Amino acid sequence: MHLSSKKILDFRTFLFLNLILMLFLILSGKQVIVITAFAIAAAVMMIAREWRAAGIAALWFIGNFALHYYTPFLYKRFSHSSVPLFFGTLAFLMQRIIPFLMLALTVRKTKNISEIAASLEKMKLHKGIILSIIVMIRYLPAMTEDIRTVREAMKLKGIPLSPTYTLCHPVRTIEASVVPMLFKSLKTTEEFSSAALIKGYGCNAKRSSYFDVRIRRADTMLILGSSALLTAAYSFL
Repeated sequence: MHLSSKKILDFRTFLFLNLILMLFLILSGKQVIVITAFAIAAAVMMIAREWRAAGIAALWFIGNFALHYYTPFLYKRFSHSSVPLFFGTLAFLMQRIIPFLMLALTVRKTKNISEIAASLEKMKLHKGIILSIIVMIRYLPAMTEDIRTVREAMKLKGIPLSPTYTLCHPVRTIEASVVPMLFKSLKTTEEFSSAALIKGYGCNAKRSSYFDVRIRRADTMLILGSSALLTAAYSFL
């Protein structure tokens, strides 16, 4: 018996959107491609009913778009200072990163590990690839906790968490932050890998799933619609 999932979009749709957005953003630097990519990511968020997150992302995108647009005027206004160029370049990059962050946030809020694993198995991927992707996705939230633990340990040792101290004592900072983080990351990923193997992800037999994982009408419409929009923006505009 499968659980009826309220998550409308399949995880494979998110993978396809990430790949096609990346492809078109690499092939073309047109601003219309960037706007189309944001519109597609916003549509995904609205389909998933993430209204608040979509609104915040829209404000971020509009702010970066405006900053990038007015960079030449600010550059002239401030006597050819490098500061407007720096923030303009940052805004240029953020416009291209925001759609991917929106898709990642939607996956985090609407999918769980079991559903993602079932979707990947439908793609007939190698078990090692599936296990690697699952561990990577599961580790991202744990990495935040690991960073917090390392920062607290640095405070207890009396090591300042300031850029000035990092520049003056780079070796000491690496010893106190990067090295512990590497060992903690290794331990955490080993624990996740062991847990995944215990759940049968390394078994060659076909695994069943509680989730009804399939490509629905919304997935098909979104895949075809996004492909058509990006192709039109690339070819005709």
